[in-house]
Amino acid sequence: MKHHITRAIAATLICAAYSLYFIFLVKSADLKYLIYIDFLIMLCVAADLTYHALKYLKRKSEIKSLLQTNDIIFTELGEFENKDITAHDVLVLQQRLQRQYDDSLELQDYVAKWCHELKLPLSASLIMNEKQKDTQIRASMREQLERIKRRTDMLLQGCRLQSPILDLDIKVTRLSECVKTSIKNNQFFLIQKNFTIDMGAGVKPDDNTLIYTDAGWLVYILDQFISNAIKYSDKPEPYIKIRTENADKNDSDVTSRKIILYIEDNGEGISDSDMRHIFEKGYTGANRCNAKYKSTGMGLYMAAKTANALDSEIGVESVKGEYTRFSISLEKCSSDVTKNVRKIL
Repeated sequence: MKHHITRAIAATLICAAYSLYFIFLVKSADLKYLIYIDFLIMLCVAADLTYHALKYLKRKSEIKSLLQTNDIIFTELGEFENKDITAHDVLVLQQRLQRQYDDSLELQDYVAKWCHELKLPLSASLIMNEKQKDTQIRASMREQLERIKRRTDMLLQGCRLQSPILDLDIKVTRLSECVKTSIKNNQFFLIQKNFTIDMGAGVKPDDNTLIYTDAGWLVYILDQFISNAIKYSDKPEPYIKIRTENADKNDSDVTSRKIILYIEDNGEGISDSDMRHIFEKGYTGANRCNAKYKSTGMGLYMAAKTANALDSEIGVESVKGEYTRFSISLEKCSSDVTKNVRKIL
């Protein structure tokens, strides 16, 4: 656009110079012909400027629209100055990102293999620890081995979650089995801290509430909620309440079958200032200056990321010093599917 403006200014100056020459040096000239020629020239210059101004505004609008996308857009812009340089730089950046991506995959693969290799000596250590005659030493060793086991499992799941191809197995699953598995995963620390588990309707062992989800990944999310309840328990009689609530929606536009699973504890709770950040990566809130808890700020972030992969929503309610209640929305099976599956089960 600047080029066209410069050209229009140049044409105007030339026209003005010619007009001055015509007026002052050509004595017998008829000025009406000069005015007519000047008018035609200015009309052409104005038309040219208007055309290119409209073209420029249209292009700016197209670029603004393309900038809203998440794709490379220079290929959509047609020919423009230094397009070959832009294409070269994009290619170089893509190659650099690919190398970093490949390095990241290699590291994830290495960590996952390391976790698998660690499980065998860890299991052997747990068995050997049971033979320890000193009950105090046995209890202390068991606690540390259980911590290592839980951290290793979470690290392995974290590696799987970061994989570019997330292995999901969505199928009909009994909700009570997922809750039972998560409690079993955390049973050592639940018993150690004398937790009371209050199981409501929908999650009791004999309950047949069926949902569509990946059982392994749902258990991973529940593990995060329960391990948080254990970590931040500060009451003499800690408890965890687990219950469900129907959240069906029926209107002209959408029909959904949802069930909300709640996991509530009576721990120290979450402050209002931390509430909106707890699912952010690496956020530890007040714990960053609190030596009482060793928090990485990754557990709830990974839980939120897993829930997103499962097309579920997680939420949290809390009153500082009273309770924390996590929730996750799950898709229930239809009544027909439930009847057929219960016959099989």
